[in-house]
Amino acid sequence: MMDASRNALVILGMHRSGTSALAGCFARLGFAPPRQVLDASDDNPSGFYESAPVVLANHELLQMVGAHWNNCFNFDPARLAGSVTGAKTTELAAMLAAAFPPGRPFVLKDPRMCVLLPVWARVLAHMGVTARTLLMLRHPAEVAGSLVKRNGLPATAVAALTLHHMLEAERATRAGPRALLSYDELLGDWRALVRRAAGETGLSLPRDMAAAAAEIDGFLNHAARHHHARPGAEMPGAETVARLLGQAWAALLFLARAPGDGMSLAVLDHVHGEFRAMRRSGALMALIMEEAAEG
Repeated sequence: MMDASRNALVILGMHRSGTSALAGCFARLGFAPPRQVLDASDDNPSGFYESAPVVLANHELLQMVGAHWNNCFNFDPARLAGSVTGAKTTELAAMLAAAFPPGRPFVLKDPRMCVLLPVWARVLAHMGVTARTLLMLRHPAEVAGSLVKRNGLPATAVAALTLHHMLEAERATRAGPRALLSYDELLGDWRALVRRAAGETGLSLPRDMAAAAAEIDGFLNHAARHHHARPGAEMPGAETVARLLGQAWAALLFLARAPGDGMSLAVLDHVHGEFRAMRRSGALMALIMEEAAEG
């Protein structure tokens, strides 16, 4: 089992939101990447910095309640409560302990954890590991542009997935040390981003920023950014989804500048409630299926 004094740096964010770039930066700042990482791909040649066993476990956890990474709208972590028992928590903890080298703080990252974080929070608590969370924000129009092209998903489905991941990740991390960061901020001034993340979460860097600067500057590849949202770009998706996504995006950006802002949290709670009602009533899937049929 891992040393109880160790820290986990949990990186959350929607698929294609820049979480791999963020994880790569912190790996170069001394946080241990997984022993067995997912292979790089044509659309992410610098690597994902995700543990293959953790990704497989997350896939299986979603499957247990009939969900998948691109169709998890009816997923509720509470539905796993009966399946993720004490024995399952111990099993996941042992797997996580083996997934990272000992004696170092480590980077734990997989977009599926946006909806599965309550499960992993119990696992980390069981291990006595302190978790600090970084929530990555990227303009939803850029995320949609990437996923529509890569996966051929309808724009409304991508918009709804983005909204779902952002809302669940924000909601699940309110009680712990966290920082909300943006992809633009990472590419624009990663040093300022790291300083802010460390200050807001109490994170200690295993490696000095000056020592890692050349490696990080070489790693962050601006040319790999193929999708750029212009200032004031419209939100993707059907009208209702785009409206909710716009409200959530504005609140998250403000919350990044003013952690704990009560008005922003209230807006996110309202959007969460309205979006949950859409998901549960079937209205969301009807919109997605209608767009898919038209396409």
